[in-house]
Amino acid sequence: MTMKFIVGTKGLTSEQLEGLASESDMFQDLLYLPNHKEAYSNLTAKVLSSLIWANRNLDFDFLIKADDDSYVRIPSLHTALRDLGCPHRPLLGLFHWSLGAGNVRDAGQRSTGPFAHTTSPTPWVEVTYRHDLRFNTEATSHGCNNNYIISHKEKVRGIYEKYVQLKKNGTLCLEEKEIRPAYIYNWSAVSPMNCCERIKGLHVPP
Repeated sequence: MTMKFIVGTKGLTSEQLEGLASESDMFQDLLYLPNHKEAYSNLTAKVLSSLIWANRNLDFDFLIKADDDSYVRIPSLHTALRDLGCPHRPLLGLFHWSLGAGNVRDAGQRSTGPFAHTTSPTPWVEVTYRHDLRFNTEATSHGCNNNYIISHKEKVRGIYEKYVQLKKNGTLCLEEKEIRPAYIYNWSAVSPMNCCERIKGLHVPP
């Protein structure tokens, strides 16, 4: 498995570059994008450049893009992908008209066009979409559920606590709780604004 933290280095000071070089020497997990400046407004271009790099430099069956404040349970993700039964070009994640923070696509999509969070299947990306409640990847966390595969909007302490909790007790949460209701995705919705009905207490499957 290859893991990279993507960093746009355009405009960084020599001191900042030295700090990155020191970290890179230690962990070997940084990918520099010298033509990109770190800014939220540049995020789409940065993600696209990252995927182009992966397509050209890595041999992979599946690729996951996740924010660095996300906790990803790799064994659970592997099981989820295996249980898909290998549908045609799976795109697995939490779909919404706004961006999510973690989605998985398979290597077969590399030649079909750029990876995008979309509200419905588009003609230029022939994939099998799977809306998965185990992806807690909205801009606001749904809370904590022991069946979550990816948990977004986590502070460093929260990520560490989840790791320790899993290692000691085999469960993700100290206490399961719902902060924000999840939703069922309506693929037939005419407008993206009508795509998602939030329902309290939705069952998150294992």
